[in-house]
Amino acid sequence: MFNLFRIWFPVPPKFSFQTQLMPSEAQQKLNQAANQYLSVSYSENTIKIRYQTASSGKRNFCTFYGKWSKCGPQTLLNGNFSTHTFLPFIAITCLLISTVAEISAICSIIEKGIQPLFICFIIFPPVLLLLITGMIFVINSEQRVLQKKIVALINNTLKD
Repeated sequence: MFNLFRIWFPVPPKFSFQTQLMPSEAQQKLNQAANQYLSVSYSENTIKIRYQTASSGKRNFCTFYGKWSKCGPQTLLNGNFSTHTFLPFIAITCLLISTVAEISAICSIIEKGIQPLFICFIIFPPVLLLLITGMIFVINSEQRVLQKKIVALINNTLKD
């Protein structure tokens, strides 16, 4: 159950990047790295880096939110990635629906005996739950791939 919880509620990873560049120079280098897949935006000392891909009619995106800070000669960029907040709600809704369907099917079997329709209600909810969990796992895996691309891009861009 703990692993299922971690799939449904992923903790966004935190990252810290160091560079000898000043924050304005680092931002300028990141702006130069922006392309059709990457957008960089700023507000005060906060940076938002969004990586987006489109394949087979499906758009995937991942966003890194960070803050600049100065620590001696080093400039630090600390931040974390956003997560898809709607995924846990889908999973919880499916879990509730499957639980209610299971209970009602079991009660009906106890009350009326085994009938083919009730067997479907016993089999369908766990299958639905597995499909939703699989979908969430795939989406989280895609997010991890995009996160690695952003981390590599930031590391390569901020090298001195």
